[in-house]
Amino acid sequence: MTTYSTRLLSLSAARAYTPRPTVSSINLPKQRDTEHTINNTKKRRLHVTINESWYLDEVEIDNATKHVSDLNANAGDHNGRGIALSITHNGQPVDTTGMSVYLAWGHEYGGEGLTEAVAIDSSKGKWRILYPTSMQRRGTVLARVMIYLNSSAITGSKNFRIFVDVDPVDGNTALSDNDFSVFLQAVVDLNTAKKNAEASTKAANDAAAKANSSASNADAATSAATSAASQAQGAASNASAAASTALQIANAVASNNAGDGDIAALKGNVDKLGNVVAELSGTYLVMDESLYTPTAKATASGDAATMKSSTVSGEQASLT
Repeated sequence: MTTYSTRLLSLSAARAYTPRPTVSSINLPKQRDTEHTINNTKKRRLHVTINESWYLDEVEIDNATKHVSDLNANAGDHNGRGIALSITHNGQPVDTTGMSVYLAWGHEYGGEGLTEAVAIDSSKGKWRILYPTSMQRRGTVLARVMIYLNSSAITGSKNFRIFVDVDPVDGNTALSDNDFSVFLQAVVDLNTAKKNAEASTKAANDAAAKANSSASNADAATSAATSAASQAQGAASNASAAASTALQIANAVASNNAGDGDIAALKGNVDKLGNVVAELSGTYLVMDESLYTPTAKATASGDAATMKSSTVSGEQASLT
């Protein structure tokens, strides 16, 4: 009886079973502007670019007594903060053709100005105001939109506040004098020298490969190309190391943690930069009141440098 009963239960369960549909048999709704995969089919992703609406605050002035909310800016912005202004009346656009619009502002720590707005569509009351650099200093700015209706009538908005956040990076105090600007240029030049050296290495390696396959003068060509590759690779290595060290100092400078040792390392890397660029270019280089020369045009012994070709006229010496 046990075997018979179990068989009946198994047959009953088999008759009651209905296969479930697989994922491939379900009609899923299509989704737009997202990236996903269904049955190995890739959908399109929507790409959005930054425009003025991303960094301009929309301000509508419907009448001279309408409240304008507080706005924000940052001391590190440049032509990247301002107001997208709409001048309306009872909610309808106002024709401001022939009028002049300004942002009158005064900073709590001193300084004031009258910044002119740019007409986007004056017939519909659309204007744009970009905050000037002189206004974007840490602190609170009291401002007002002023509208010159004609030669004798002036109106505008109520006063409102613009809070300017501090810029987290202050290059003016990172290093004294012009060292910081020289340093930034040195980083750019070092990376340029590195790319040039790597290009020279590739060209020299290509020449070596061609020389190996050449039947005539193969040994001489290979030797010259290999030597050039070695020199270029060494220059690339020096430039890469200098760039790496300079960038580490740049990070320290950016967080105001640079000490005397860092500054000394910076100056050493600037010297290394001068030597690398002069050697790669084969020309003289003057940087931060120092002269760098390629070895093909000058030799050094102790504190004395001898130029292989120069002319002197009065107190002026010309290097060639």
